[in-house]
Amino acid sequence: TILWRNNPQRICITARLQPRSSVFKLFSASIFCCLAGFLPAQTGFVFSEHKSRVDIPFDFSNNFMLIHLRLNRLLPVTFLFDTGAESSILTRRELSDFLQVSYARRFQLQGADLGDTLVAYLTRDVRVDLTDQVGAPSEDLLVLEEDYFRFEQYTGVPVYGILSAVPMSGYLIEINYARQRLRLHRPDMYAPAAHGFTAIPIEMHRNKPYAVFNIAVVPDSTVLVKLLLDTGATLPLLLFHNTHPLLLPPSHTVPSQIAMGIGGYLEGYTGRVARVDIGAFTQENVVAYFQEIDSLHRVENLHGRHGLIGNLFFRHFKVIFDYPNQILWLKPAKNYADGYAFDRSGMYLMSTGEPDGVLLVQYVVPGSPAQEAGIRRGDQLLKAGALPGKPENLAAINLKLQKKAGKKIRLRLLRDGQVMEQNIVLRNLL
Repeated sequence: TILWRNNPQRICITARLQPRSSVFKLFSASIFCCLAGFLPAQTGFVFSEHKSRVDIPFDFSNNFMLIHLRLNRLLPVTFLFDTGAESSILTRRELSDFLQVSYARRFQLQGADLGDTLVAYLTRDVRVDLTDQVGAPSEDLLVLEEDYFRFEQYTGVPVYGILSAVPMSGYLIEINYARQRLRLHRPDMYAPAAHGFTAIPIEMHRNKPYAVFNIAVVPDSTVLVKLLLDTGATLPLLLFHNTHPLLLPPSHTVPSQIAMGIGGYLEGYTGRVARVDIGAFTQENVVAYFQEIDSLHRVENLHGRHGLIGNLFFRHFKVIFDYPNQILWLKPAKNYADGYAFDRSGMYLMSTGEPDGVLLVQYVVPGSPAQEAGIRRGDQLLKAGALPGKPENLAAINLKLQKKAGKKIRLRLLRDGQVMEQNIVLRNLL
């Protein structure tokens, strides 16, 4: 599953989202759920038997976990790490052609709009190395015929695929967002409880983890919900509001483009929920995205879940995924009590993803400072304050647009060949 910035986006058989400060990412986890029966058991990642643990660095860019790896000891690429994906995916077929791999099977899959078709290929026995110390000697990858996801539009940097957590599932997978470090522990040599972690039961279905949360959209009513634990989502919380009457959006929301399917954008709302509880832990005033999911997706793809939890929730904790024992271990991080920021401009950006790409306005929230300043979809951002409008600055510009209410930001834009200067004054939209 994949979600992007303050606009959730997703391209899959079902759909997922992601916001701007947390862009929604509708990844391929669910796109390829129907292929599970064709994927044989794999060797998974291994490291020296003399080590009890090993560290894997990642870049936390625009709220995506980006891991640098090497395919067949030859090709360095960057993948998104995604616990919501049941299979690892290479999004650029030209790279698998470069590696001269063979394809075992071709699949035609229907997109979220039930009209367009995705084509994927299964390739086997690909070596995947995460570091010099951690490698998987023989993995299966799904290869897309076309790059349906175009992740670089939302990360600002080239991304070539999705790394599932499944090949790591024989270990305890510890995520430290502050240090941007993923650590694999041998399960017989590390006891999370002895290090201050609290155990939360999880359920595994099709290699994806789910947990039960207590959600209060408004202060005086709570409901138990099952949520997918999804590090491929750059949002805090996504709720399918028509899966339970107590999950309806709160009175104050912002209209949002929550997800992007192959056939176009899916609309929804962004608001704040009063409280999210998991075990003994509570987070308040959490930014949440609300999507109406249709009955076909509910029955065939949701597995009884009511939504998902993403990176902007998890980053308040140190997190361990314990697949062998079906436990999520949580420990409050230093930022545990920090609030959940949301864009204060009403202007969502995307990168063109080209080597010399630019930043374009992808969506403008009605009634927002951006709309009041006359900014339109399709405008090219040349500069935000002192930051040039370059893809590599996408994450930094998004953070600038979340600064405190009342801050004035000078924008330089290009429209129809004309350069424009506009000031916007940030204000709370939620």
